[in-house]
Order: sequence, then C-alpha cells, then structure tokens
Amino acid sequence: MSLGEPRQDGQERRRYFRVVDQLMIGYSVVVEEPVLTPHRMGAQATAIGQLENMISESLAKIRSNNPVLTEVLELFNRKINLALSIDEKRLHNVDAAEKSMKDVNLSACGIAFPVEDSIAVGAALLLDMTLLPSFINLNLKAQVIGASPLTEAEGADKYILRVDFLELSDVEQELLVQHVIRCQALALKARREAREK
Repeated sequence: MSLGEPRQDGQERRRYFRVVDQLMIGYSVVVEEPVLTPHRMGAQATAIGQLENMISESLAKIRSNNPVLTEVLELFNRKINLALSIDEKRLHNVDAAEKSMKDVNLSACGIAFPVEDSIAVGAALLLDMTLLPSFINLNLKAQVIGASPLTEAEGADKYILRVDFLELSDVEQELLVQHVIRCQALALKARREAREK
C-alpha cells in the first residue's frame, strides 16, 4: 500500500485515501516459473487490457440510452473477469488461498494486513478478498512492498504485510474506491454519534 501523502487532484485523493476495515482475505504467492512464458503473458495481458478499454468505451456510449442493458453487460464482463482470475491461479501454479477475517488498512491502490510469515519485498501475490457487508469478491494481483514485525501482544500473526494492487480493471478500481468512501462515511457517522451522546 502506498503510504505517501494523498495526491492533489480529486480522483487521486479518492484512490489514495486509507481506512481501517475488516474483511475476508486470503493470498497465494505466485510461483517463480509460470506455465506461460513472460512474452505470452505480457501479450495476453495487453490484449485483455485493450479489450477492457474497448468494452468500457462502448458501455459509456449506450449508458444514457439503455442503463439496464449497460448494467447487464457490466455484470457479464465482471463474471468473465472472475473466471479469468480463477484460471490465472491455475496458470501460475498457485494454491487456492484460504480466506479468514482480518483487520486491514485499505485504500483503492493497496492493502496492509496481518500474516503469520514474512514475505520478501517484490514477491507477486494473488489476493482473494471479500468486502463487507456487500460481500463483493475481488481476485487481485498484488506486489509486496513491505513486511513489519508485530509484538506478541498484537495477536497471533507475526507480521504486517503491505502490498500494492497491480493491473486493476476500471470496475475493480471503482469498487474499491466506493468501498473506501462508504467506510469513511460510516466512521464519520460513528464519531458524530459518539460526540452527541
């Protein structure tokens, strides 16, 4: 997770604002030698990115005239992306991540969460996250940017792992942004109610 100051423009502030949250999360370390060659992986990622951009542009053109059709097409696109992320785990030889409830520090560009074992900076991960209370599931690529030891008093986990999200689609980015904004609004409401009591 990027720990620097928020950027100045509004969109960047939305992306970099961080909240304390609780969600279900599991992770898998990507094996060093994937089934696909780096060249083919890069070409595939580029092609998928180009298709995502074309889909987004086409959906923007029909959104005002047919919002219901746009919503259905966006849902189908998300379903296909989810299926691709499941296949990607197999292509990268990673074990299925076991999810558990964790207290996290979340932004739209990264996350910090407690883990039992330290992981090397630069390691590639696949994250399986369920946002609450919406139960939106996200399967995201990430890269480790840091791991800090915890004291025994802080719980069973021994480290705080900090990661940046990689190659987020527009839909994934917006889901994270909206979730962070909702968490911020709930926290502000709770503080306001506590002051009024």
